[in-house]
Amino acid sequence: VLLPEGSAAARAVAPWIAGYAISGRGPGQIVLLPARADRYPDFGLESVLRHEVTHLLVDRRASAGDLPRWFNEGLAMAVGRSPDWGDSARLTLAVIDDGSLPLARLDAAFAGGESEVNAGYALAGDIVRELFARHGRESAAAILDGVARGERFRDAFRAATGETLADFETSYWDRRTFLDRWVPILSSSVLLWGGIALLALAAIRRRRARDAARLARWGAAEGDGVLPDEGFDEPELAVEPAVEGASASDDWPPRKPDPKVWRRR
Repeated sequence: VLLPEGSAAARAVAPWIAGYAISGRGPGQIVLLPARADRYPDFGLESVLRHEVTHLLVDRRASAGDLPRWFNEGLAMAVGRSPDWGDSARLTLAVIDDGSLPLARLDAAFAGGESEVNAGYALAGDIVRELFARHGRESAAAILDGVARGERFRDAFRAATGETLADFETSYWDRRTFLDRWVPILSSSVLLWGGIALLALAAIRRRRARDAARLARWGAAEGDGVLPDEGFDEPELAVEPAVEGASASDDWPPRKPDPKVWRRR
């Protein structure tokens, strides 16, 4: 069902919700609000539709069994669209804020405000993609089948993946904490310019040490009556030939040398 902004269905839900699924007997129903479809987490009506269809299919596969909200929403996020920079930014902020958020608390995020809900979407989608990467996409169907048989979610998770939900959660947060806390720091422009500044300081210090050593050598050579010739030539005044008949008094006071007669070897 497509409904406009201002309709009763639109007013009944939070202003950032672009669609929702109603499951139950029969095929279920999907309500879409196109005016809101261009915002996070879907960015398009097609993605909203895939997201909500996934909810219906998950509910059907699990036979309305008890599923954690993060798993249900994570499956819908993983199917709805590919992650983008917006998801990465929200993941980084969520991990920096709380790098060990229990999955049980993640469910509560979906009952919060818009920022909490969006962070919950980003985390849930990333956790499910991690599940796919480790155990394959078929692991989700195996978990849903276990729940449909009446198993608790954690038991169905272990039977489908071979690891406990607690171990999976711990390893996920260990990896995500490293990626989102250290990789951005190690690749940041602040660290880059900090390294450049340290190199510049090291170069200045080395240059000063070389200059000090050179001045010390010059001082030692000057004490011996020998001037070093390191890298430059002393200017030499070209002496004009003496004029016949001139006396010493003719040269006093001494004339200021013409700059044009200065030359270098």
